[in-house]
Amino acid sequence: MNQIWEEVRRILCKSLTSTAIDTWFSECTILEISDTEVVFVAADEFRKTVIEKRFISSLKDALKELLCADYEVRIISKDEADSFGFRNHREGISKDVNPEMDFDHFVVGDSNRLAWSAAKKICSEESGNKYNPLFLYGGSGLGKTHLLNAIINEAHASCSMQKILYCRGDDFINKMCQALQEKKMPAFHEEFRSAELLLLDDVEFLAGKQATQEEVFNTFNAVIARGGRVILTSDRPPKELTTLEARLRTRFEGGIIAEIRSPDQETREEFIRRQFHDYGVKIPETDIAYIAENVTSNFRQISGVVKSICVYGDLLGAVTRGSIEKVLSSVAQPNSPQITPGKIIEETARYFAVKEEQIRGSSRERKPSSARQTAMYLCRSMLSMTLTDIGEEFGKRDHATVMSSIRKVTSFVETDGFYKEAVNNIRLNLKMA
Repeated sequence: MNQIWEEVRRILCKSLTSTAIDTWFSECTILEISDTEVVFVAADEFRKTVIEKRFISSLKDALKELLCADYEVRIISKDEADSFGFRNHREGISKDVNPEMDFDHFVVGDSNRLAWSAAKKICSEESGNKYNPLFLYGGSGLGKTHLLNAIINEAHASCSMQKILYCRGDDFINKMCQALQEKKMPAFHEEFRSAELLLLDDVEFLAGKQATQEEVFNTFNAVIARGGRVILTSDRPPKELTTLEARLRTRFEGGIIAEIRSPDQETREEFIRRQFHDYGVKIPETDIAYIAENVTSNFRQISGVVKSICVYGDLLGAVTRGSIEKVLSSVAQPNSPQITPGKIIEETARYFAVKEEQIRGSSRERKPSSARQTAMYLCRSMLSMTLTDIGEEFGKRDHATVMSSIRKVTSFVETDGFYKEAVNNIRLNLKMA
């Protein structure tokens, strides 16, 4: 490991100054290299934060030059390194499980109370089967993966289930392909189908993978038949996963379905309060409310904002309203009105020079039709609305029509520079209104 780190430092010298390397990497070491990831240990929490913010891409480039492969990079502090081995070698549990993501650290509000309650219940030896299977869905950064970690940690602490398997949808695909190539499918079946607790994260990645869906279907049935419990997550409810086989969606709908929505003001404030407490930083309640009013999308973004504010505080000697505003200026528009479906339709109509009623109506003319599809796409991407809710907003259209419109716009954004610019302009106008 030391030799590899010395070579990485040598490569970093090509793009970074000696001062930067001495300041941020002087006590850095490599803790572990897996097939896909390299774990670095930073000298302290502050250096860890700076490296994550400024030097991840440099480290990835250096590793690729040295090892001739793309690696993910994870930075941990020395304190975290002390418990790393324990986390990585718990039998039957993915190395990515975070022991700090438990039920007590999950901030509960109206937007996620049902999901949190169902996740706790499924861990219960007495009543867990009533909530089996459990399907959690919602946008990115809202807490789905936190709840999966909490379920695993709870089950491990109570010793109620011995064989626990956590796997992302794309990882399941990769593991299955590897097993097929190496002719080890019986071992693959045994590994997954004998699980007492099976957690599949981001099942939307199974879309279009016919053979994998067949395997998931059989695995799901085998685990349930043996009395095991299954928890799944996705960015949308089962009925909207239309690229999955109908029989698989039916299985997913056979238990409890719980949505996690964007957090409300009160929940955001509590999350921010806890984040600053964990960093050992005290700020006035008025500043907590100010941050919550201006960062509204998800917990992941809020966490990043709080971390940046704390870094500024370390550099300046204290967290001030000025430093908070400095950070927020890069991620949010202070005092900007909340974006709603109505405002998206209004701004899209103005941009395309059509009437709002044409967007909500049934006109098939090119310009109103394009405006309608664009507004649907923005409702999905900016507000994480379900296809059903979008359909209601646009004249009670069915979810298949909505999905088709969103796919068209997604394709246009990816292939047409002018269209992408138009969509970005509408998005910017909405944020700055």
